[in-house]
Amino acid sequence: MSTTATRAKQIELEAAQRRVVERLKTPPRRPSVARRAAIVALAAVLFVIAFSARLAVDDPNALLANFYIVPIAVLAIEFGTRAGLLAAALAFALVPAWSVMPSDTCRGGRRFWSPA
Repeated sequence: MSTTATRAKQIELEAAQRRVVERLKTPPRRPSVARRAAIVALAAVLFVIAFSARLAVDDPNALLANFYIVPIAVLAIEFGTRAGLLAAALAFALVPAWSVMPSDTCRGGRRFWSPA
C-alpha cells in the first residue's frame, strides 16, 4: 500500500472520529416532568396490582411476587440504578407485608382490612 493511500485512510478515519465526537457533544434532551411523573405513577399502579394479586390469591406457591420485577425495571430504565434498587427494596418489603396480613381479610373480593 502506498503512503498516499495510507494517508488517505488516516484522514478518512480522523474525519469519521470528528463526526462521532460532534454528535456526542450534543446534550441529551431532559425528559419532561410530566413524563417522569407518569412513569412513577405507572410503577406505583404496577406495584399495587402485583400486591393486590398476592392478596387475592392465597397461595404462596403462586409466585405472583415475581411481577414486582416489572415496576422495578420500569423505574430502573427511566431513573437509573439507584431508583431500581429503591424499587427492589420496596418490593422486598412487600413480600413479608403480604405474609403478615390475616388471610381471611383479603379473600373472595372482600375489603382488604376488616372493620374489627
